[in-house]
Amino acid sequence: MRKYRVLCIGEILWDVIEGEKHLGGVPFNLGCFVHYLGHEGVMLSRVGTDGLGDEILERLSLKLVCLTCGERGCSLDDGRQHVYSPGYRVKVEDKVGSGDAFTAALVTRYLAGTPLEEIADFSNLVGACVASRRGAVPQVTEEALEEFRARSVLGRTGMEGA
Repeated sequence: MRKYRVLCIGEILWDVIEGEKHLGGVPFNLGCFVHYLGHEGVMLSRVGTDGLGDEILERLSLKLVCLTCGERGCSLDDGRQHVYSPGYRVKVEDKVGSGDAFTAALVTRYLAGTPLEEIADFSNLVGACVASRRGAVPQVTEEALEEFRARSVLGRTGMEGA
């Protein structure tokens, strides 16, 4: 039987059953069943920024943690290396879809084995490019991204007009 790598997306939560906390939520549950069926489950998730979220992070053996800082860029940590990549300065046209675009860039580059510095920069680039255009899903090609990069400025102060 062919082995598959399945991407499980959503928020990992605590399920409380008869007063006991159990890890749950779609990506966790789906990832478990994918694993049980002999395949590899890759989770793309977020957790709350509270004590319960901290507990989840302590329980899981994570391969990549991404802290998004919006217009200020992002930080990635894979347990061996920590990188920070500043955001791109842009005139924001429409923020809808920029986070999804960032995540798509991050996941595809991570699964391709791209170095963390390149993943972080590319994800920031894609998110900023989408934010500079109208609509949730503007067409973004490699050529359009290179043109956008050529006329953009990296900067720690973030997106103008946000």
